[in-house]
Amino acid sequence: MQPRVMRLLLRALAAALLLSSIGEAGPVPSRVAALPNGGLGSIVSCSACRTMLSVVQRLFRLRWSIDLIARVAADICVSLRLENVDSTVCNGVTSLFKDEVVTVATSVISPQLICSRIISSCPAPQNPSSWSVTLPRTPKPPVQPVPAPPPGSPVNRILHLSDIHYDPLYTPGLTNQCGQPLCCRIPNAKGTTPTNTAGFWGDYACDPPIWLVESAFQFLASVQDTFDWIYVTGDLPPHDVWSETRESVNRGLNLFPDKILDVIRVTYDLIKKYFPNKPVYSTIGNHDTSPVNSFPPSHITGRLSEQWLYEGVAEQWKDWLPEDALTTLRSGGYYVAKIREGLKVISLQTNFGYHENYWLYMNETDPDGHLAWLAKQLQIAEDNGEKVHIIGHFPPSQTLHSWGSNLYNILHRYESTIVGQFYGHSHRDEFLVMYDQNNVSRPIGVGFIEPSITPFTNINPGFCVSVIDGIHPNSTHSMLDKECYYLNLADANLNNKTNWQFEYSAKRSYNMKAFQPSDFDDLVGRMKENTTLVALYAQYKTKMVSSGPVDVNGTVENLIWVPTP
Repeated sequence: MQPRVMRLLLRALAAALLLSSIGEAGPVPSRVAALPNGGLGSIVSCSACRTMLSVVQRLFRLRWSIDLIARVAADICVSLRLENVDSTVCNGVTSLFKDEVVTVATSVISPQLICSRIISSCPAPQNPSSWSVTLPRTPKPPVQPVPAPPPGSPVNRILHLSDIHYDPLYTPGLTNQCGQPLCCRIPNAKGTTPTNTAGFWGDYACDPPIWLVESAFQFLASVQDTFDWIYVTGDLPPHDVWSETRESVNRGLNLFPDKILDVIRVTYDLIKKYFPNKPVYSTIGNHDTSPVNSFPPSHITGRLSEQWLYEGVAEQWKDWLPEDALTTLRSGGYYVAKIREGLKVISLQTNFGYHENYWLYMNETDPDGHLAWLAKQLQIAEDNGEKVHIIGHFPPSQTLHSWGSNLYNILHRYESTIVGQFYGHSHRDEFLVMYDQNNVSRPIGVGFIEPSITPFTNINPGFCVSVIDGIHPNSTHSMLDKECYYLNLADANLNNKTNWQFEYSAKRSYNMKAFQPSDFDDLVGRMKENTTLVALYAQYKTKMVSSGPVDVNGTVENLIWVPTP
């Protein structure tokens, strides 16, 4: 849904910019009515788009009205039914994003790059941004095999929660087919059949109600002695990106004066209620802000800055983080913290690498020096003989090429220091094997992409617990297994009760000898030859929802990441 809404915005704004560049003569509705149904691609060619945007950039520097462009964009969106959404979504999206998109589009950004984002047939510029982070000069130590812990060694377990996306407006009985990207919520109409009506515990086309989230936490509280700390990898608010503003939506609670922070606070209040003695380490997702995906670097100040969000999450996380971690969190949304002797966690601000964070198109060169900071922290850990877990919202394979390539270089350099990578975003239970660019048969790391609490879209809610080498004199702090749980949402609605149940142990289900990168390389190799194994992975990926025919090549391809130089 997210790319769909952003395409809507860009197409509507581009068409509006086109009309405005032609002139303001005549009422907007009559000009909109004259546009063909084929959308922007039928209005203008790639070359004309680039020429038009060059002109518009100059016009905006002469102080043309942003509000006028937003009004025209909303009318165009409604009239052309861009992305098949209604007027509420059109008006909300253009209002929320107008300042960001126009600011970026009228800066020094290349018109060719903009047009490639809004007209699918327009080619993107070759290597639009190329930059390199300078790594510390300390030579990379030889990579040594990770020894298995002695039999009977203690272990630690880490609960991983991701993509909760709880919807405060979810209402059982409303339709799940409302004509908007997210339904089952006020003010949607009532459902008319069992298949288009939201169930009490949730719906496969919608984000969950708070009582589903609390049901998961109640189950986990009953077994919380089996895990030691918690990772939360972002995306707490729902997917109603056209209406997620900074204004308060007061529902009789003592809430922050901000809708996004309302949802974040309610979620962390539940975490504190059910797990009062568990350390929690979190990262920021692309839906944890308004407008969605908007993470400008720190030199953007005033009402367009992210200071409101960073201060808000720091208030929620302050009980679990030291002051030096809170300092970098407040300035850029990232931090490093010591978990125990010999093990640190680094929370990445992966939104600085996301391709739909349009601030990056003004200058995507290592925003806020974040990756340079990461390399420095990893060097400090290496010098001190410490190991590191990395948590982030986006897996590195889903970031902009230059940002992802620089992150890869850092992961490659410090592969012996990094003993765990944990991500979210996809809502699916997945893994990503990273390989050496100079020897593509040698794996250098594994990213664990964890499942979501939200059932959006067509998946069961779920979560996993990572098992790592525990505290003993020669602990490697590395991954030993992953154990996952799920809720059959259809059964919960049918029986009017939740039954969270064990799903699988990755090591046992995939018949793995150990849990190191070489073992996942072996698993990928076996999957290439074993359709049954791929089908099992596909079933776990959706948390036991039928996934249809198995695509062996496509599945295996998505498990491998070797960025092109």
